[in-house]
Amino acid sequence: MQKVSLINSSEYRLKKALEYDRAIPRYTSYPTVPAWDTEGFSPKTWLSALSDEKKVKLYVHLPYCEQLCTYCGCNKRITVNHAVEAPYIDVVLKEWELWKAKLPADLAIEEIHLGGGTPTFFSTTMLSKLIKGLTKGVKVIHPNYSVELHPAVTSLEQVHTLYDLGFRRFSIGVQCSDNKVLKAINRFQTLTQISRITTEIRSLAGTSINWDLVYGLPNQTFASIADTLEWVAQFKPDRIAWYGYAHVPWKSKAQRGFSDADLPSPTTRFQMQELGAQKLEAMGYQAIGIDHFALPTDELAIAYNTGVLNRNFMGYTHSQPGTIVGLGCSSISESWTGFAQNEPNVEAYIKQINNGDFALVKGHLHTEADRKIGKHITSLMCMGKTSFTISEEHEEWFWPFRQRTNFLENDGLVRWENGPATLVIPKRGNIFARLVAFQLDLRYWENAQQTRQQFSKAV
Repeated sequence: MQKVSLINSSEYRLKKALEYDRAIPRYTSYPTVPAWDTEGFSPKTWLSALSDEKKVKLYVHLPYCEQLCTYCGCNKRITVNHAVEAPYIDVVLKEWELWKAKLPADLAIEEIHLGGGTPTFFSTTMLSKLIKGLTKGVKVIHPNYSVELHPAVTSLEQVHTLYDLGFRRFSIGVQCSDNKVLKAINRFQTLTQISRITTEIRSLAGTSINWDLVYGLPNQTFASIADTLEWVAQFKPDRIAWYGYAHVPWKSKAQRGFSDADLPSPTTRFQMQELGAQKLEAMGYQAIGIDHFALPTDELAIAYNTGVLNRNFMGYTHSQPGTIVGLGCSSISESWTGFAQNEPNVEAYIKQINNGDFALVKGHLHTEADRKIGKHITSLMCMGKTSFTISEEHEEWFWPFRQRTNFLENDGLVRWENGPATLVIPKRGNIFARLVAFQLDLRYWENAQQTRQQFSKAV
């Protein structure tokens, strides 16, 4: 009990964060992409398994940005040539037609999410063409549309167009208020632009606003964090994504524009996270999962409090698991059978779709163990606990996993409860959820080829 109570101490959490500061997966999926069994993947088998899926969620990757944000690890294409808009939208709609031919005739769309890149790189005309093309001839049930916005390149006209098309959840990339930090990451935006977009969205009925904030950025200080959180107190968005900057320069070459010396030390980074969490909770936000905060009235908080919070490649969501069809270059599709990813190169993706073929280049077909372990990892990352059935306790992977949690239990970072066996992460230990999930990652422990350098730091 003494160790468990220690987790409430910031000094103890810092000590353990530094002790276990290693590179591990982020667990937006299981298995993680580096552990996919790509040799055993067959696009034909994967697609054929979708023939009975009558409801889908759509993720559309819109990769273009006018300017490179050097902290970003997403798949993007930098250009100021807006002539690329129409051909890309045409290809995405062609790809959707390929998918519809594989899905039931009475198909229904549950969600549409636009990510990138910068979705508002595209004009109102192109955004309208995209959404109307996706929904033409397809039933839409309880529409749940969301979009990512860059405040410096999003017009009020685009906001209203998206709203009229059915979008109600808007995620604004604020990141940080400090101009020195923004200059280091080559992202230029102002409080005026953020205020204008936030205020306009709030004036529209039924909308939900998320702000993405990042700690651990180059040149960032405690003053930077405090000033940014003053903005939060002023505008009070419905939810906050409080992300730790993922420094992976071997994967994202743009991050080589600054050095490790420009980044906060591991101790400072941890203290920044703690400062943000404390101030957000003091403002009335509820901690959700490992890096989100939401007002009690927000759907994310309601999903957490009712035990139905979910997590996928798009992050935390109140929607339930289901089939996700990924459209556009690099998009990942997901179903109960596994994962499938599109060609990441824009030109290669366009060429393949224009040739009348799917652009799937790799994927993974789940084993029964994958499904079981994935469910537990999702529960740990969302709810901070998971329960194992008696039959699972007799699976060959269970006891090695339980033994791997001994050091976490000794340190008070988890506790085991019986009847059935339930693993619980104490509330103040949520920042260690990735480390706990890591012990359950059977694919990692069986695959010596995965290296530390593939992943970002755990805390």
